[in-house]
Amino acid sequence: MTHPARLLLLCAQSLLLAMPASACMCSCDNRSVEETYRRSSRVFLGVVERSWTDDIAVFIARFRPAQRFLGDRHVNFRIQESFRGPHQERLTVAATYAGCTFSFLPGELYLVYAQTDPESGELYTSACTGTLDAPRLEEHLPALRALKRSR
Repeated sequence: MTHPARLLLLCAQSLLLAMPASACMCSCDNRSVEETYRRSSRVFLGVVERSWTDDIAVFIARFRPAQRFLGDRHVNFRIQESFRGPHQERLTVAATYAGCTFSFLPGELYLVYAQTDPESGELYTSACTGTLDAPRLEEHLPALRALKRSR
């Protein structure tokens, strides 16, 4: 490898390593509960029963590890309370990697703001749709219950 090429590679590696791995900036970070609710197709409080990754994402990750986040992971929730959309006992939602998302651990509680993909009709969510994990969801519940009563 030539000297300039090696220098360029080292600079690129340094930039990648300097980027914060857990930083997640979303356009919804400053939205109110009401606005996030209005932009969602479904809003519910649910416990993860199971999650899995599309086979194609797993296949691609074997050959292109840098692209391990291609595809969606599907998460099956047992719904405890519905705020928007019909109440169902269980619901499966795609957890996209378009922005950033949660691990969606089995047995854990999440407040899910899901949107409908216009092409597939499938529900999807991520941290950027407003979905919250248990430590942060309490601040949203009173507002969501008030919105539900006002419908």
